[in-house]
Amino acid sequence: MRFSISWRRDLLLCVNIRRKRRGRVLRNCFVDNFRGDENASVIAVEAECEQEEVQVAIVGGGLAGLAVLLALRTRGIQAHLFEKCPNLRSDTATAIGIGPIGVTALEGIKPGLSKIMSELGTYTTLLKVDTTRVQQALAKLVCEDYIHCSHELLFYKHLEDGHVHAYFEVKDVSGSNHLRHFKSVLTQLLIGADGIWSAVRKQMINDEPRYLHMVDWNTVVYDPHQEILEGVGRGEIYLHVDLNRSMNFVLSYAGDYALWILRRSKVRALQQIQGFEGWDALKKAIEATDEKAIFERKIMNRLPLDKWSDADGSVLLIGDAAHAMYVGPGQGARTAFEDAHQLALLLEEVNLGSCFTKENIRTAVSKFEELRIPRMRKMQEYATHSTQQARFEPEWVQKLSPEEAQKRGLEFMQWVEAYPKNQQGDPDSTFFK
Repeated sequence: MRFSISWRRDLLLCVNIRRKRRGRVLRNCFVDNFRGDENASVIAVEAECEQEEVQVAIVGGGLAGLAVLLALRTRGIQAHLFEKCPNLRSDTATAIGIGPIGVTALEGIKPGLSKIMSELGTYTTLLKVDTTRVQQALAKLVCEDYIHCSHELLFYKHLEDGHVHAYFEVKDVSGSNHLRHFKSVLTQLLIGADGIWSAVRKQMINDEPRYLHMVDWNTVVYDPHQEILEGVGRGEIYLHVDLNRSMNFVLSYAGDYALWILRRSKVRALQQIQGFEGWDALKKAIEATDEKAIFERKIMNRLPLDKWSDADGSVLLIGDAAHAMYVGPGQGARTAFEDAHQLALLLEEVNLGSCFTKENIRTAVSKFEELRIPRMRKMQEYATHSTQQARFEPEWVQKLSPEEAQKRGLEFMQWVEAYPKNQQGDPDSTFFK
């Protein structure tokens, strides 16, 4: 149930209301969400706030959140992660490709991490790993006491001393929508690593993801004997592009798992390729896949931002929350690892000698943005142009000759794979200076 009241700054109302629901009397606590509008939402909870204090609070248990948790904990920073789901995701139906930049960032997060990942996947020109297995591997390297599931962020507010109060709805262990209690977490730095639908970004920026007018059907299926993907061997990537119909599909293996992606319910996926020539391999893979294992997703991205932090520098976005991009160039997971690596290095400097102060944290966040935002703006723009949709391409991109477009693509890969050199741009390139 939601209630509305007129907004007043720094308002905290804990009101005991007796109300019958299914024969029980509830004690409700109402807390203003501090968005600043005149009709701010008020959340009803069953008990007064439970309080906790941590050095760094990370919202979101995806790749970016787990990677930065591991990186900070490795450096002695007291970070905790808060995930809204009852458990870390058990199935994503996707695999990630970790190229040279990903390996460099993984080693920067924690020495030996790239070796752990290599044992989970398949090497080609890059390392392919089932996304769920990557999450599990990252989580296993951190004490489970630092990962708090069933914690959904409601809102946050700033305190005068530079700290941030993050307010979470904590649900019961079964994942029921029935509210159990409400927790307030006091932290020096709140990191929003909660993906493309970020609750942290919603409060900070209040914008929405952009639909790219494309849909993926995809799955990852356990196939140790390589029976599903016809003609595709371990370590191979099969890509088929139909230029006339603006569709493509990918077949590949990530360790013992078969991956297929159709970019454009089992029945709907098969209907999309009806009558296509040269698509028999994908048709066989779809038919061999349990319908329940097939995921259908709208492809979306986020518009680039000039800042990823709030005015105080005590709330920061990373990963897809900051720079979700079209999946075509395959840089999403790698740049999440880059974010974790670079942020951890900067905060490690701050943490040395007990200097984890408001001013030093703000300086570290500012340096992080100076490094990462110019790089990610270029990468986001290039990824969007890779959709090859005129609505997302500026005129100069549409006018590139095939040779110029190819050169741009090669320069992009050369630049991003030089990480951590020239993070903000390649001075020797034509398109990515």
